[in-house]
Amino acid sequence: MTWFLFLFLAQSKDTFQSAIEKQRAAAEIQREATRKQAEAVARYFPSAPATEAIIADCAADAKCNGAYADLKSEYQKVLDHLAKGPMTLDVANPVTKATQQVTVTRVNFVDLMRPMIYSPETAIYVPIIIHAAFLGDYGPFARLAYLYSRALEDQLARGLWMSINCAESVQFMTEAEIVSETANTDSGDSRIRSVIKACQEWPTAKVSASFLEPVKSNVPVLIISGELDPVTQPYIATEAAKYLPNSRQILIHYGGHTPGSECTFNLTSEFISKGTAKGLDASCVDSIKRPPFYVP
Repeated sequence: MTWFLFLFLAQSKDTFQSAIEKQRAAAEIQREATRKQAEAVARYFPSAPATEAIIADCAADAKCNGAYADLKSEYQKVLDHLAKGPMTLDVANPVTKATQQVTVTRVNFVDLMRPMIYSPETAIYVPIIIHAAFLGDYGPFARLAYLYSRALEDQLARGLWMSINCAESVQFMTEAEIVSETANTDSGDSRIRSVIKACQEWPTAKVSASFLEPVKSNVPVLIISGELDPVTQPYIATEAAKYLPNSRQILIHYGGHTPGSECTFNLTSEFISKGTAKGLDASCVDSIKRPPFYVP
């Protein structure tokens, strides 16, 4: 996730500092929840999800590449196989332990694989999930997808999500853009088509076209971007920074959609204390390492 921290008023420092401390505490809780979730996931692997960046990182890692030497090809073969028709399997629900029938399509395989790289702690399982699917075992994918989507839905207010996306994104999309932007992608236009259909039923506010104009401001701004964020990719923040002359973008190595860490929290606190993004010591970013990929 790219965080934009605007320092509007000097007298707001205490308020911002308090917010950071609360966020730091919330992040500790989230990290603990992620750790527990990862442990739960590991118990359901046979003895233990996905973008090109994850696959490339695996190829560059001796242990991961040794176990999954042809991961890029395997991923494409899984997609090609699912494009011919869905896979149906019986799998034990990782929460209830009850056996359930699950249908895996190309679209939901890609759509649920993507969020798995939101966090480095879950991205470590992407190679083994692709490899297992290539071998015909979609169980690991189904179990992790269920655990992750369940946890994600517990954190989201879908009504608010719909209100924002229908008003601020969908109503400005053109058919030509949809076709061009989804061409030659793993999931095609299925996701956006489903959102558009839902927005046709959802009460949607009319937003002025001026909303699309870039925000221009001279206030100090710290922009923290996750290097591997599959949703708000770093180039979006880089473009925004062009109109924010007193901004600074810091790229978090291996960071996903929520690149919170002691490093980023300290940078944020220092930014608020100094009231400027200039001169921040971001050397801690260089010490961030990816957790080892899971190899049984």
